[in-house]
Amino acid sequence: ISSCMSGMLTFTITVIPTSSLVIIATPPTICVGNTTTLTAIGGYCNSYTWSPASDVNNTWGPTVVASPTVTETFSVIGGDTTGCPLNVATITITVNPLPITTPYYVPGCAGQSESIIIFPNASTLNCISCSGVSVSGDSISGILYTSSMYTIEVTDVNGCTNFFVDA
Repeated sequence: ISSCMSGMLTFTITVIPTSSLVIIATPPTICVGNTTTLTAIGGYCNSYTWSPASDVNNTWGPTVVASPTVTETFSVIGGDTTGCPLNVATITITVNPLPITTPYYVPGCAGQSESIIIFPNASTLNCISCSGVSVSGDSISGILYTSSMYTIEVTDVNGCTNFFVDA
């Protein structure tokens, strides 16, 4: 130690630990036509950039609304203005198709006006504006008056809903 050093030097070192950046999707699985909210968490970030830009409502910020039409992977790059390392996270959003609403008609017996309409991929059906019909699983039976319009709500096992309208 040199005799020139009469005092002590003090340094403050701030260590910013790295943290994983993750994306939370609410919900992670959607039906065609629906949206999901993506939120970036962690990474000690104060700046976020999302991609693909075409399927989010904006490309910056910790939370965006995504509207993919097919199953798609989203990425976020998180960083800050202090020079900390960039963090990257990805998430895949599953997009389920809407149920097919092309019905299969089974006519009633001779002399009867009752028929059965079957929607092969339906898990539940709801006949809106129908009277005198019975709903069971993927089929509707009864007299569906052709002089008035009726709507059938078709829901599949994924919870996706589509409509069949007959006039």
